[in-house]
Amino acid sequence: MGAVRELPRGAISNEVVNRLIALHTPTLQFHHEERYFPCDVVWFLRRAQLAKISGGRFQGPVLLDWGCVSQGDLLECQQQHANLALWIPDSEHRVGQHPEDLDEAVPVYAHAKLVCEVPEDPSQPVVAEALEITYLTFYAFNGEYPLAGLHCLPVGHHEGDWEHLTVRLQPPPGFSCCSTNTAMATSPGAQAPSTPQPEASGQETFDEQVPGLSSVEEQASAWRLQGVWYNSHRNCEGEWVEGAHVPRDPRTGRIKAFVARSGHGVYPRAGRTLRLFGAANDFTSDRGVLWTPTRVLRMCGTDYGPELMACASRGCVLPDAPTSHPAAPVPHDLPGVADDCSDWQRFKGHWGTSPAPVRQCWFHAPEPPLSRTHWQRLVWVCAPDVQRLPPGRRRTAPAAATAAAGTAAGAGSAAGSPVRAPKQPEEQGQGGGGACTSAVALSVDGTSTAAAAAQGAPAASAGGSA
Repeated sequence: MGAVRELPRGAISNEVVNRLIALHTPTLQFHHEERYFPCDVVWFLRRAQLAKISGGRFQGPVLLDWGCVSQGDLLECQQQHANLALWIPDSEHRVGQHPEDLDEAVPVYAHAKLVCEVPEDPSQPVVAEALEITYLTFYAFNGEYPLAGLHCLPVGHHEGDWEHLTVRLQPPPGFSCCSTNTAMATSPGAQAPSTPQPEASGQETFDEQVPGLSSVEEQASAWRLQGVWYNSHRNCEGEWVEGAHVPRDPRTGRIKAFVARSGHGVYPRAGRTLRLFGAANDFTSDRGVLWTPTRVLRMCGTDYGPELMACASRGCVLPDAPTSHPAAPVPHDLPGVADDCSDWQRFKGHWGTSPAPVRQCWFHAPEPPLSRTHWQRLVWVCAPDVQRLPPGRRRTAPAAATAAAGTAAGAGSAAGSPVRAPKQPEEQGQGGGGACTSAVALSVDGTSTAAAAAQGAPAASAGGSA
């Protein structure tokens, strides 16, 4: 592993990040035959049991029974036992919350990370490549697939299901996350400081980097939509859609995603997606329930705390977002965004058979640099995952020379878009979600991060079920 460099915190203010989260919150179109809908995590915990899991099977005894799973007790059991899993014993509640209640009752969860290109030359600055915002939905149950279309052969059903899509935003021209005298640690095992450190001299702030953008709305509008990662099943099965081609909900102007029947994979289109030799195809539809979330809870209860985390680039084949013509349409009737420090976010066991979000690769690292092809989904299912692109195939950072056109086109376009007053979650966690660290360690070759190790998850793994 190469030298480890530290990225100072505060590259983007929380207010700007939350505004960006609101601007890009998607609508989700369900299949007209869908039976299992999302639910609020707190709603799920009130109906769940906690037990041990081994080989995908729940084993007794029950550690916390139905109605007794508090978030504090959940973390206490985690300290005493390994291989824990939450699940709903009553099949009546596995369908999730009522479709008519989704807009107001069920939140979308969001997690943001700054993707950085780390030069091998320590005298060169760390370059902000993109901001990735991941939107998570949770389902109490993943429905079955009729194997090869035969309903007498149901497969693939399981307890618990975390799904997501990720929005990738291009920094404003001229934006830099830190200066050349960034603090460095050259030992392979160097860790990020656990207590706040003084800011490095010469460190710049967002306001200084983009003169003339004073309001939160103006700052947020300067970030351009580069693309959306529509994730389905394993993390490597997703696909990128360029920003200019991302589908939009005509009523609200929001990014639109189509949720596959039963399995809940997320796609940019309605129709059939061939998978696994045609035996486990996904079906999406534009005739089902349309979920327009009004609440987004930003996950600030993990060990990262409320500060924006950073991760090393894996490269990306998406072209730069255009700066010569107007920005993407600004959605209206935006959701409320609240920082949520609930304790459940530090639970590292399983939600049903799905690993906790903090154990998923996409929580700590950027999305895969390449889309899965239709051929790979259908036939070459064991195709090796692309962990990162070689430098020659990576998108270059935005050139500062295009600053004027891009900033002028985006500035002010989001200023008049109303944001709903955020509602507080039903139940807040007992703790604050861990101390905020002042830096995130990034390796030059991108193979690991100290922050990912702190979460107990591999930084470079491309696996994951959500």
